[in-house]
Amino acid sequence: MGGAAASADPTALNRYRATLYAAVKSRLRYPSSAESRGIVGTAEIRFTLDRSGQVLSVSLVRSTGNPLLDQAALATARPGSSLPSPPDSVPQQLFTITAPLRFSPR
Repeated sequence: MGGAAASADPTALNRYRATLYAAVKSRLRYPSSAESRGIVGTAEIRFTLDRSGQVLSVSLVRSTGNPLLDQAALATARPGSSLPSPPDSVPQQLFTITAPLRFSPR
């Protein structure tokens, strides 16, 4: 019986989550006014996207304590923006990912 198409391959799902995290992290822009003042922190965002990679919602799970950094973190996954879509081996229709985003000087 080879009908396991409905169950997700955990390895593929983990790879997809890593791809999403890398895509969001690559969009992270350290606000120059915060960077020049040495403001650092880690924000944690949670975002949901559909099968096509369209971001449906984003929220702040953990604040950096600074509104500039929090807004920059939220901007990485704006609703309506697109992220990579999942591989066919991952059958679920919606994906919710939590991602820590760190702001620190280079």
